[in-house]
Amino acid sequence: MTQHNDNLVVWHGLHVEAPDEWEILQYSRRSDEGDLAWADRHEYRLQLFWRHAPQSPDLSRIMMDYRAR
Repeated sequence: MTQHNDNLVVWHGLHVEAPDEWEILQYSRRSDEGDLAWADRHEYRLQLFWRHAPQSPDLSRIMMDYRAR
């Protein structure tokens, strides 16, 4: 049986489904650079950072570098 989670957050085009126990602790309104953080009653659980990229990423090179590790 699949459980449904009502804690779906859509922020600046990013979709994140977090556990129900997590709460948004901080967020940035800026779309060019910022962060979004969740925590439960014990500690930070997830923190995302973003910034606008001046050009599209070179996915071939990224994957080649990743595989070389």
